[in-house]
Amino acid sequence: MKGIALAVGAVSTGKLKAEAGYPTGIQRNIREMEWRNRQEGMEYRRLGDTGMMVSAMVIGAGGLSPTNYQFIKTAVDRGVNYVDTAWYYGNGESEKGVGELLKQVGRDKLFISTKLSAYYSELYQLCQDIYKGLPSAKQNELIAKTGELIRKRGVLEPGYHFNYFGSQEKQLSDAYLNYLVRKEYGYRNEWKVKIKEAMHRTLDESLDRLGTDHVDILHCPHGVRLPEELEDETIYEVFQEMKQMGKARFLGVSLHSDVQNNLLRAVKLGHYDVAMPAINIFNYPTVNMALREAAASGMGIISMKGARPVVLRSSSDDPVPQWRIEKLNRAVPGDHKIMHKAYLFNLQNPYIAGVISDFRDEEMIRENLDLVGQKIEATPSDSGRIADQIISAVGGFWGSNLFADEDTLRLLDNMAKSLFAIIEPGSCFVGTLFELALSADRSYMLLDEDDENTVQLSPANAGPFPMATGKTRLQARFLADPQV
Repeated sequence: MKGIALAVGAVSTGKLKAEAGYPTGIQRNIREMEWRNRQEGMEYRRLGDTGMMVSAMVIGAGGLSPTNYQFIKTAVDRGVNYVDTAWYYGNGESEKGVGELLKQVGRDKLFISTKLSAYYSELYQLCQDIYKGLPSAKQNELIAKTGELIRKRGVLEPGYHFNYFGSQEKQLSDAYLNYLVRKEYGYRNEWKVKIKEAMHRTLDESLDRLGTDHVDILHCPHGVRLPEELEDETIYEVFQEMKQMGKARFLGVSLHSDVQNNLLRAVKLGHYDVAMPAINIFNYPTVNMALREAAASGMGIISMKGARPVVLRSSSDDPVPQWRIEKLNRAVPGDHKIMHKAYLFNLQNPYIAGVISDFRDEEMIRENLDLVGQKIEATPSDSGRIADQIISAVGGFWGSNLFADEDTLRLLDNMAKSLFAIIEPGSCFVGTLFELALSADRSYMLLDEDDENTVQLSPANAGPFPMATGKTRLQARFLADPQV
C-alpha cells in the first residue's frame, strides 16, 4: 500500500493534554531489584522504580475470607508473589483471608497491597453535609452542573468508559458533585484533621486484619474518579506520615473511570509509585499513551479488569455483546477460553508488570498460571491491518500496538483531534476504509497525470455509518435544526 496519511492538528478537548516531554521535573529514584518467592517457571517483571520483581500474574483477593483462602497457596507454590486487597472487599473479610494466608506461607514471600477506602467515605460525608444544607434550587443547580461537566469531559463516552461494577457511574457522579461543592464552598481546614484521622485509623485496622506491621503498596484514592481528587495534599501528607512510621513503603492509586486522564495526572504529580488501572483490549487504544507516560516516569503498573468486559460475574450482569467476543477472538487466535484470551492480551503489554486475574479455585489457578510466558501473534482483520498502519503513523495515544478493526472507525469519531486524509495513487480508500476519509475533517485527493487516482465504494458505504454513540457524524455535528 502506498501511504495513506492522516495529519494531526491542534488538540481541543476537555481531557488532559499530553505534551512532548511529559512529565517534567520528576526526579526518579530507581531502586535495586527486590525478589520474593522466586520460583522456576514463573515470569517476573520489575514494578517500575520500586524495584519489586513481581510475578506476571498476581492475586486479586476480592473474594477471599478467613474461611476461603486455602486454595491460594497453590498460586504461591507456583511463584506468585503479589496480593492485592482492601478493607472495602467484604468489609474487611478479604484482608482477614490474606492474613490467614500470610500465617501459612510467611510474610516474606509476598508483596502486599491494600487501599485507604475510608478516604472517600470521609470526604463524601463532609461534602454531603454542606450539600444537604443547601436550598433545593441550589442543589438542582449543582446537579445540572455535574451532568454538564461529565458530558464536557467525555468521561462516559462509549469506547472510553466501561462499567466494571454496578455502582461505578453513581460513584463517578457523586464524586463530581462533591468536587463542585468543594470548588464553590471551599475545602475547610477542619476537614483535613478528620480525614487524616480516618485514614490512619483505617490503615491500622487493615494491618491488624492482615497480621503484619506494614504493607508494600498503599493505594489512595481507592478508585479515583476525577483528576482533581489526586491533587488533595492530604493524601501525600498522610502517606509520608505512614511511610515514616514504617507502615507503608510505596504510594499507589487504582483507576476504573477516566483512566487516561487520571493516570496522566498521577504521573504529572510525581509522587505516585504504582498505579492499578483497568486495562483490557477494549479500552487499550485510549489508555496506551498514558501507560507509556507512566512507564517513562518510573511508575509501576498492575493491570486489573482485563477479562471483566467478557466475563459475567452474576445473573444480574448484562449479556456480553457479541462484538466483544469476536474482537477478542480476532486479536488473540487459538482455542483458549475467552477469559484466558483477555489475560493473554494484557500479558503481552510491555508496560504492565503484573496482571490481576481471577483465582477462585485450584483448577482456575492452574489454568491461569499456565498462560504466563505464552506469546501470541495478533491477527487483526485484513482491513483492520491496513487501518492499523494508518493509526500507527498518527502516534499519540493510539500507539504502535493498537489492534485495529471496525471499532477503530468509531474511536476516530470520538477522537478530539483534527484529521486530514490524503488520497493519492495507490492508496487504499476502498469500502469501509473510505469511511476514514469521510470521517476526517478534510480530505485531499492528489492530482497525478501519470497515475490514476481513485476511491472505490462497496455495500458497506450504503446508508448511515453510526459512531459509537449511535449517531452519524452529521447528526453529532448538527445538533439543532439544519440551516442548509
